[in-house]
Amino acid sequence: MLILVKIKGKLTDKIINSFKDTGFSLISRLTNLDIIIGEIEEQNLARMNSLDFIHTYELDEVYEIQAVNITMMPNLKPGSLLKHEFFGANVKVAVIDTGVNAYNLKLEGNHVFTDALDASDAGTNGRLHGTYVAHIIKKIAPWCKLYSLKVANSQGEILKSAILQAIDWCVGNDISVVNISLGKRGDCKPTCLVCNSLSRIKERKGIAVVAMGNFGREGEGILSCPASSQYALTVGAVNQYRQLADYSSKGRPDSNKPDILAPGWIQMTGDKEIEGTSFAAPFISAVIACLASNYCIDYISNLLITTATDLKIPVHHQGSGLINIENMLGVIRDEKNTGTNS
Repeated sequence: MLILVKIKGKLTDKIINSFKDTGFSLISRLTNLDIIIGEIEEQNLARMNSLDFIHTYELDEVYEIQAVNITMMPNLKPGSLLKHEFFGANVKVAVIDTGVNAYNLKLEGNHVFTDALDASDAGTNGRLHGTYVAHIIKKIAPWCKLYSLKVANSQGEILKSAILQAIDWCVGNDISVVNISLGKRGDCKPTCLVCNSLSRIKERKGIAVVAMGNFGREGEGILSCPASSQYALTVGAVNQYRQLADYSSKGRPDSNKPDILAPGWIQMTGDKEIEGTSFAAPFISAVIACLASNYCIDYISNLLITTATDLKIPVHHQGSGLINIENMLGVIRDEKNTGTNS
């Protein structure tokens, strides 16, 4: 079985050598996250508990992409950012997803973290996914440096181990905006490796933007990983009418999730309309990217939250509300006039 091990402190060769008598076979070292990935027989698993340099360990798990079934509705005028010359120039943005078909789309890098034979979009249920996410980002932030990090394997599964490898790559390459439109249903333990690894992105002055999930039709309080991470900016969705989409997951009153809402309905040329929080997240990622060439990430994320439109529904359904680009630009303009921009 595949196991993911988080080390206390820094990962060293000495620690790696200490695994020799446990039956652990090393596959990969994620040095930026101090995590190792390897194989171990079930009967040897108990030996891991005797190693005092292990912080925690988890078995590998399957994640799902957050889509329900490129015109974006409602139209919140993201083009206003371009009119004000916020193009996202040279801002590094990574899409951790099913891969990207790069036709008519310039990518800075196309990386694969699974046994998949190529970097093309593995999709879901016969539909593209990562490709749509990437096109949304490039439509809004055309000058950003976009990287595709494919985490879907040859069977179309998305494993935790692949996600961790992609996050490790983002940390090591100073990615400013990391879009994660996928997740695993259910509450996370405080020691969850994926949720906590997002802190490393924040430490590098970046941000992880995560889709909230599509369990809204089942009631409230159904969270997913890594949407529940305190280190994620978690995005729910509205429908074409600026109302909370019925599929958009709703947090618990004590969950502090989602953080914000964005359009989740899109239509790509020659294809049917599709919707999901998967497509709301890249809207937010792109807006952040547009501004990140001029302002720091902390300033932008605070601006997003404080200028959002309250939809007059519970906070654990909407977070701060629906992103309001005109309000954001108004604050930037006013602060520029008074010399208080960050």
